[in-house]
Amino acid sequence: MDTLLSPNVAATTSSAVDAQTMATLQHLLQTQQSTEQRIVLLHQTIMTVASNQAKTEQLVVVRDIKMTFWSMVIFMVKWAVAAVPALIVLWVIGWIALISFGAFFAALLMRAR
Repeated sequence: MDTLLSPNVAATTSSAVDAQTMATLQHLLQTQQSTEQRIVLLHQTIMTVASNQAKTEQLVVVRDIKMTFWSMVIFMVKWAVAAVPALIVLWVIGWIALISFGAFFAALLMRAR
């Protein structure tokens, strides 16, 4: 399309496009620099927060739990019911340990004879 325009118009159009392109590039460069600065600040802030969390130990003291009586009863019944499978698992582990130790000691006694 530039070939159809006169040389003066083509030069004016080209310089206007170059100026607009340069302005856009400058704006993008400023945006990139601003973004990089923000990323550096964000990284510093994250490192500071992580450092402070690692240094400080927060102790919590529970002073009171407000529950109604029946809510507490239901909670304790659920707790007891949930403990049954855990006790079964512990019982099985105990029997396995008892049988293993029994076999080990029986083998020692047989060897001692």
